[in-house]
Amino acid sequence: MNMITKTFCGMLLGAMAVGSHAASLSLVYTGANPIDDDNAVVAQINDVLTFDIVMDFTDDPTIGGGFDVVFDTSVFAFDSYTNNDIGEDGFGRDPDVMSGLLESWAFGGFAGVGGPDIVGSVSFVYLGGIGEILLTATSGIAGPFVSLANPGATMNVDFGSAAVVPLPAAAWFFLSGLGALFGVRGRAARTRS
Repeated sequence: MNMITKTFCGMLLGAMAVGSHAASLSLVYTGANPIDDDNAVVAQINDVLTFDIVMDFTDDPTIGGGFDVVFDTSVFAFDSYTNNDIGEDGFGRDPDVMSGLLESWAFGGFAGVGGPDIVGSVSFVYLGGIGEILLTATSGIAGPFVSLANPGATMNVDFGSAAVVPLPAAAWFFLSGLGALFGVRGRAARTRS
């Protein structure tokens, strides 16, 4: 291979490596409720559940973009949000609050936004049942996230979610697990006798 071909292949592999790192937005529960084995928040009716929205654009900084927070109104009542105004003035956007949706929450900056940071937080009142809060690509005016390294390209972003289960269901699983444990111990003790 000549030097030009080697340089071009090296640049191509480098660009592919940069593109293969995922940017992400996730929900991190910040309250005192327990978390079950499936990473679901265990809640009682009328508990206020607060989640930080955490971004990580360490490997692929973004010029900016938006996301939505989607929730089931039969399980959650929207309570409040805070926006930490990540990036530059004029890029950020508070979400439009709708039934079951916080639409077009946005952040960014011409110099790029990277690294892990807390975008803001969102709180819900738990109404009961099993439900999930989802972060998704925006369906509104904020638009998709755009790569700082390739401003013409829409970024692949991993959007997280958070599950919530009612306390009685979690308690039932805990009690049935204890019953099974004691049943096995009892059977083992009878077998030894």
